[in-house]
Amino acid sequence: MKVGQIAAIVIITLICGCTSNPGKNAPTEKTWRNLDMPEFEAVHSSVDGSDNEFLIFGNISISKPVSNVGPSLERFLGRWEGFDLGTPVRNDVKIVLAIRDISDSRGTAAIWSGTNLQYPSNVEEFEFSVRPGAEPAIEGALEFSPQFGMNGSKAVLYLRFDKATGDLVGGIKNPGNNKIERPVELGKGRTFFVYRDYAAYLAGKGITTRQYSEESLSSYGNGYLLYLPEGYDADPMKSWPAILFLCGVGDRGANPYLLAKASPFMMVRENKPFPFIVIAPLLNTSGPYRSFPSAYLDGVVKELRTKYRVDPGRLYLTGISMGGEAVYRFALLKPDLFAAAAPLSAAFAKYLRGYTSEVRETAGIPLSRLKGFPILAIQGMHDIVVPIEFAKESVDSLAKAGADICLNALENHDHDVWTDTYSDPAFYNWLLAHSRQ
Repeated sequence: MKVGQIAAIVIITLICGCTSNPGKNAPTEKTWRNLDMPEFEAVHSSVDGSDNEFLIFGNISISKPVSNVGPSLERFLGRWEGFDLGTPVRNDVKIVLAIRDISDSRGTAAIWSGTNLQYPSNVEEFEFSVRPGAEPAIEGALEFSPQFGMNGSKAVLYLRFDKATGDLVGGIKNPGNNKIERPVELGKGRTFFVYRDYAAYLAGKGITTRQYSEESLSSYGNGYLLYLPEGYDADPMKSWPAILFLCGVGDRGANPYLLAKASPFMMVRENKPFPFIVIAPLLNTSGPYRSFPSAYLDGVVKELRTKYRVDPGRLYLTGISMGGEAVYRFALLKPDLFAAAAPLSAAFAKYLRGYTSEVRETAGIPLSRLKGFPILAIQGMHDIVVPIEFAKESVDSLAKAGADICLNALENHDHDVWTDTYSDPAFYNWLLAHSRQ
C-alpha cells in the first residue's frame, strides 16, 4: 500500500473522530479507536518509543527529486510545522505539512491542520505547482474548512522559502482576488504530535469524562470533563477547592475531550501541581440558547457539590469568550455560590450579538448584588471578537456598583488570553487568595 493511500485512510478516520464523542466513558468510543491500525504507524512516528504518542506525519516518506532541481527547490522537501497567523486568534490553527516529492514544475504533499490537532479540521493530500524564479514558490489547491474563513470552498496554499529564517512563509490565498488572506509560517522541527488513544492519555493525567446523575441535565450537554486532584482518594474527609470552567463556542458539541485544550486542564496536562477539582460541562450545539443557560449551571453546581468533596468556601468560576459571558451572568445570579470569578475574553451579554435570552436572564437584577465580590477580568488589547471597549464597559459598570473587580488588559494578545492565563500558576494563586466565609 502506498503512503498516499495510507494517508487517505487516516483522513477518513480522523474526520469521523471530529464529530463523535470518542474514548472511554463516552457514548461512541470505537471511532477514535479505529486509529489503532497498522497504517497509523506508517504515517506517524512514535515519540521516544511510546505506544500512544505519535509525531504527526513523522513516517511519511520523502523522495529525492528524480532530476537535479537544484537546492532552491530541493529544500522544500520534508516535514514542516507551524501556525496560521490570521485573526481573530493568531497561532490557534496549527499546521503540519509533509512535502513528499518535487520537480521543477510540480509536487505532492500532505497537510494536517486544526485548532486542536487531536481532532483536526483538515487532513488531505494534494498536488501543487512550482513557480520558478529567484525566489521559487509552491501553490496547491485545498478544500479548507471554515476555520480559515474560506467557508469550505477551494483555496490556495502559497508558500515560499525565506532564506533569512529558513522557514516556509506565505499563506492561504483567496482564488477570487489572489491575495493572501491568512498568513502562514512553517518551520522544521519535531513539534506537533497526537495520541492514538487520547482518552487513555487524559485518564493517565486524572482527567476523565462523567455522565450526570440528574438525567435532565443531559438535554443541555452530554456530561462533563472532570479532574480530581492527586491525593483526593487518600483522605475521604478532606475537602478541596474547585473550579467550574465554561468553554467557548468553538468547543460546544458532543466531544468532551475538546475541553482539555483551552482550559484549566492545561495545568494538569503540563504536570504542574494542581490542588483543584475541575469540572467542565459540555454544551450542545443545538438548543434554544446561545450560551450556558443558568438552569443548566445550577444543576451542574449541585452535581459538583453533591458528588465531590468541594470546599464550599472555595468554589471558583471561570470561562472563556462565550463561557466568560456566562461567568458574568451566573455570578450575578448566584453570587453566594462562589468565592471569586474570572471571565476571560468576555463582556456582558448586552454587548454581544445574539444573546437576547441571556440578557433577559439578568433583567432587573442590580449589579450591586456583586458588591465586594472578587472578579478578575482578563482581556486581550487586540481582541476583535470581544473588543476591549466592551470588556472595559462591563468592568467599569461593576466597579461603580461596588464589585471588587480588576481588568488585566494584555498587550500583544488577541482573543486568546487563555493560553497564557490558564498555564500560569499566578492565576490559581489569585483564586486561592479568595475564600467565602
